[in-house]
Amino acid sequence: MASVLGIVLMAGPASAAERKCAGNASYNVCLTIIPLGNRTFRVVLGIDYRIGLQAAQTIINAPGDPYFARIMGDDDVPDLTLFWVPLTGLGASAEAGLSADFERVVPGSWLDEDDLLGNRDEVYGRITFVDPRNNKSRTFETPNIYDEF
Repeated sequence: MASVLGIVLMAGPASAAERKCAGNASYNVCLTIIPLGNRTFRVVLGIDYRIGLQAAQTIINAPGDPYFARIMGDDDVPDLTLFWVPLTGLGASAEAGLSADFERVVPGSWLDEDDLLGNRDEVYGRITFVDPRNNKSRTFETPNIYDEF
């Protein structure tokens, strides 16, 4: 499982891939939006939660998925969920800890959080981790991606 470290920023009106990351010594979380043409986009979220290899493997071995991801709109409506992004990969490593990948191909209208053509959209990723060892949850968010979808 590859870690999500690194930041790549590219500008343009939904014509170039855009990536925004946030984190610190204990985690790194990224959102990437890749235009595929015909107003269709591949949305990719990734997280490395540095909790150690043994803890990460214990969580992976537990029943159920420990992570849930969604794309949020950042406008006048607080906590506006635009859509959910399914888990596509889960892994454990000494370097990255508990890593997860999420991916979904969506029409641009799903990313158009204000429903007005010509207006700048503000979207971000939110990943929720539920620890099966104690049922406590923690939420991680990416910075906003600003574009016209």
